[in-house]
Amino acid sequence: MDAARAVGLSADRIVLFDPAPGSTIPSVQMLVEQGLKEIEHFKERRLTPGEAKTKLALLLFSSGTTGRPKQFQLERALKSIQRYRVTHLCFVPPMAVLLCKSSIVKNYDLGSVRRFMIGAAPVSVELTDQLVRVLPEACKIGEGYGMTEAATMISMARFENKVGKPGSAGALLPGYVARVVKQDGTLAGYNEPGELQLKSPSLSSGYLNNPQATAETFKDGWLCTGDEVIIDEEKEIYIIDRIKELIKVRGFQVAPAELEGLLLDHPDVADACVVGIPDAYSGELPLAFIVPMPETRARMERDADELLRVKVDILEYVKKHKVYYKHLAGVKFVDVIPKNPSGKLLRRILREQAKTMLAHGDLTVASKAKL
Repeated sequence: MDAARAVGLSADRIVLFDPAPGSTIPSVQMLVEQGLKEIEHFKERRLTPGEAKTKLALLLFSSGTTGRPKQFQLERALKSIQRYRVTHLCFVPPMAVLLCKSSIVKNYDLGSVRRFMIGAAPVSVELTDQLVRVLPEACKIGEGYGMTEAATMISMARFENKVGKPGSAGALLPGYVARVVKQDGTLAGYNEPGELQLKSPSLSSGYLNNPQATAETFKDGWLCTGDEVIIDEEKEIYIIDRIKELIKVRGFQVAPAELEGLLLDHPDVADACVVGIPDAYSGELPLAFIVPMPETRARMERDADELLRVKVDILEYVKKHKVYYKHLAGVKFVDVIPKNPSGKLLRRILREQAKTMLAHGDLTVASKAKL
């Protein structure tokens, strides 16, 4: 960057086009020099001088040794952690669930892991507790939040304690100003839900060749994230869900991520995605796509009655823990949940699959009128 300035390139010159994997916007982000400089805050905030760092992710932020697996496979990851004495791990929740539930984990030495970060979706208290047991030597376990439009991480767990506050995406990193805007356009107070909006030098300058999307996302200098959040009195950010993905059940808003977090705590569930499906009585109903644990799938394949038992058990599990309008209308078992390269759920793909199955009569769900 110093060399660029020496030849007369300005700080607002576009220096990077960054694709947004899985985005519905068919364009790339335009990032400028000043924005990329803000990435330094990530290093200064979290990585201490002289600390040996060996990671399986975050290639651009690493000054140590970084491994980039072609795809996540638990046993391969465990072998790499043990062999290379990996110190930093960055997982998405389904990967963390496998780490906590799989019986093969006890066969590997994970004592080198010092920091464990989770992103892409909220994490339950139960999963956090399980991670503490699986990684007893880790000095920091917590969540973070970021998006392509901001060029880097936006918030991270403060880590004054070993474990970040469950469900919290942490506090804003230096260089960000945030506000939470309610549906009526007024500013939310502490613990009031609304859309997270951000200002920072690191913001993208917009979407390439897409002025409409740029105008909708960047307003008066604010990045409208599209994420519904609450911020508590300690300035911790809690991501509820994407505003456009909230399921409207009889006038109530249901966050798919909340139900997915609960489902991932069920012993038979390896991965989950919840989508809204149309219903004449309720408007929408939550439907869960479930990837069963390998041993559960094996039992289901041997015994057709086991499939029904597991499905009923999952439905009753949600009923036990959630208010009535958050109850699942159905469960559909699948082999894999579609995700983008960063691990975020491609919910729209399953939503379209659900609509197609409903139209063809291949999906049976319970209407709230019958519950």
